[in-house]
Amino acid sequence: MQNGQALILANTATTLTVIGDFYTLAPGDDEHYELIDYHLRPGSAATDTATGTGAPTTDYDGEARPLGLYDIGVDEWGYGNWDGDALMDYSDPDNDNDGLSDVDELTVYFTDTLDTDSDDDLLSDWEEVHTHLTDPNNWDSDGDGWDDRFEINAGTNPNSGADMPLVIYVKPTAVGIGDGSHWENALGVIQAAIDTAGPGAQIWVAQGIYNESIAFKSDVAMYGGFDGTETQRDQRDYVNHVTTIYTYASDLNNEIAIKVVLMADYTLTADQTDGGRTVMLTDTVLDGFSITGGGRYGGNTDSAGIYINGTDASNRIENCIISGSHHAGINQYYSSTTINNCIIRKNNAEGIVYYGAQTYESNGIISNCIVTENGGDGGVYGTGGILIGTNNVVTIINTTINNNRGIGLNSAATGLTVIDSTISSNIMDFERFGFYGSENFGVFIGGVPGSTAEFINCTISGNKGRWAAGGVGIWGTGTTFTNCTISDNNSLVAGLHPMDDYNRIFEAELNNCIISGNKGLGISEGGVNRNFNLNGCLFYNNSGGDYYDFDTNQILTGAQSINDTLVEAVGTVDGEPRFLSGYLKGRWTALPVYDAALNRTTFTDGLASFEPGGLVGRQIDVDTAQKEHSFIVANTATTIVVVHDLTTLGLLGNEAYALIDYHVRSGSGAIDHGVDVGAPAIDFDGEARPAGLGID
Repeated sequence: MQNGQALILANTATTLTVIGDFYTLAPGDDEHYELIDYHLRPGSAATDTATGTGAPTTDYDGEARPLGLYDIGVDEWGYGNWDGDALMDYSDPDNDNDGLSDVDELTVYFTDTLDTDSDDDLLSDWEEVHTHLTDPNNWDSDGDGWDDRFEINAGTNPNSGADMPLVIYVKPTAVGIGDGSHWENALGVIQAAIDTAGPGAQIWVAQGIYNESIAFKSDVAMYGGFDGTETQRDQRDYVNHVTTIYTYASDLNNEIAIKVVLMADYTLTADQTDGGRTVMLTDTVLDGFSITGGGRYGGNTDSAGIYINGTDASNRIENCIISGSHHAGINQYYSSTTINNCIIRKNNAEGIVYYGAQTYESNGIISNCIVTENGGDGGVYGTGGILIGTNNVVTIINTTINNNRGIGLNSAATGLTVIDSTISSNIMDFERFGFYGSENFGVFIGGVPGSTAEFINCTISGNKGRWAAGGVGIWGTGTTFTNCTISDNNSLVAGLHPMDDYNRIFEAELNNCIISGNKGLGISEGGVNRNFNLNGCLFYNNSGGDYYDFDTNQILTGAQSINDTLVEAVGTVDGEPRFLSGYLKGRWTALPVYDAALNRTTFTDGLASFEPGGLVGRQIDVDTAQKEHSFIVANTATTIVVVHDLTTLGLLGNEAYALIDYHVRSGSGAIDHGVDVGAPAIDFDGEARPAGLGID
């Protein structure tokens, strides 16, 4: 009767303990009580009656909003089922099935009700609470710099900062007694430290150059970037204290010499086609190194700067630069190692390779990486950036694949997901790559029938070749693009085009995509049995027309023509995208200069006043007449430095240039004209979607 609400701190089968003095609310022994829960039930007047004005994209529980129409209040009621069990979310007491009730997660442990591992330390919330008594919201419960999982594997106490795993110290030259027990007694060889390390050990490697090949073993973490005085791991600086492992093979037949780093389990056999391997490499970390060299000219599938074979998802490569391999930068075979915050550049073949065949597969994550300037002599099938073989499942997040010589992303994966990523300025070279140079794509999606590929919030732009699809070539099924921009790609046929196998049946879907400024057609069906399902897309200024419909043998341009002719087109819109591209533009005032040693071209505008260093990482069209995009790697007040030899684009020294930026401006035809089919809750910048009356 008095509405005295309190937070429950503890309970038994028959008692409840709350905060505060509530005796006056229950002086007798027969007062009524009820549990408070502001989730909505079926039939609530608040369901499906709100407007979308300013509404957040998730509700109080982190579930998507809206489910149907918008609800009023903190809860978005709907028949969602996040964990896929027998209970719908609104009646499910444990939505992530981690063994902790949602009530306990929200009020006792303050963990994520939709994530079984709230602190991403590979220990479930339930394990941390009930088995290890660690903090489920902190990967390092005792703050000693050691992951809870590593401490548990090492047999040390993850709740005691005084009980830490063994650290082995390495410097370029051994010092003191050279046993690795301290910086003053550091080992001089990294492999010696690995051989000495027990389970859970960490190896700290001081800045310098280490001319050796190394082979990992399970439960060992290796960190670079130290100056040789640190007492805590977070004191290191891997950017300024560069730690390089460097190998060029003197004996090209030496199995180890063609790999700078070997992350593999050869416990049972070194035969890579032997199906008998059952032991996996686990819980290894390579963090904060520059890996240089490896591979061999004309190398085989195991040639690489880092070669990975037989690893699971507990293995990580982070904060590394992988460059200068005669073959691939990173090669994963039958492995699932995560690659995060790495730069993979200037390798002679592919930047990253995932091989898989039949029973072997690699399931991996690439996140926050830059894959650039690879493919000097061409990788497999003309790939320069990332190659993914069949029977692999790979996710790519917030990664830039640019300025590679060859296909930027070449995938035959069983499952591929690409989110918030940019694939731009990859260039095919017919004279170098032959047939594959004639096919040229920024992205190629192949794979066996039934394979899938999904692109969300991605930009595919400025890729260049001689023929076929400058942007995306598809030879497979189940390809979906949602809220993507496919623009300014350069080839003779189309920005997006099916490849080969004239009668192969497939469908691709584009939702809320901009297809603009491509040389040639925007999209070409290219043959029978090829359907592109279009939902809320915008076509603009594609030089050969917007869409080629093979069934009617028509080139369609404009929304009305596309919507009236194609039964698979819904809600195509007209209008200029009004990108921010071109807000910084001008003309060069001198001939460009190429530095062959660095593979860099410098352009000069003597009348400019750029902010020194302020344009690094941005895209520029160095000759707007030819749609030649490149990424800026350095700039002064009057000069811009880009990758590759682009001097042929500045033969007059007065060509027009423009900075590229695919953000839309006010008045864009893309604003509020999309559909909600599969639309992500955030955009490329991480901002909430929708931000207005409709989806952009």
